[in-house]
Amino acid sequence: MKLLFTSITLLFFSTSFSQNFKVDTKDAVVNFNYVSEETKGTFSGVSATIDLNLLNLASSKIYGSANISSISTGNVARDKHLKSKTYFNTKLFPTMSFKSTDFKIEPADETHKEQTVVNGILNLKGFNKPTKFIITTENGDLILTSSIYADDFGVAIKKGRENSLVTIEMRFPAAK
Repeated sequence: MKLLFTSITLLFFSTSFSQNFKVDTKDAVVNFNYVSEETKGTFSGVSATIDLNLLNLASSKIYGSANISSISTGNVARDKHLKSKTYFNTKLFPTMSFKSTDFKIEPADETHKEQTVVNGILNLKGFNKPTKFIITTENGDLILTSSIYADDFGVAIKKGRENSLVTIEMRFPAAK
């Protein structure tokens, strides 16, 4: 925890303890892995505002969005199909967004080290679902990771919720 707190402090600490941090949206990206299909891809067109209060983590906030039409899996035909009404329906739902509701430190347990998390609402394809992201830093980047079920958001490629696990990594380079 000390290393994570120190990393966050060094990354975001300026002249005040509470600051509004504009991430480098030019290079920000949302990576995903649709586990059962072994399909990886990205969303770009990311914008976000991050307000971290290091003395009172509970008062911190994150809001961000990404352009769903920017989906890239390395297969143009698959990307076009994923944008269709059958899956993301990007004409009606062109963006996904995340708005934090609280930040906290989760204590270590048998399977995890102590971790900093942000809970919030993920809006995807018109569905608003509570989602938890784990916060880490790497080489100056702020990284939020989570696992969701695409089926919960009406994006079911395979039948059955258990077959729709998607890991998400939102990577925000620090603004230079």
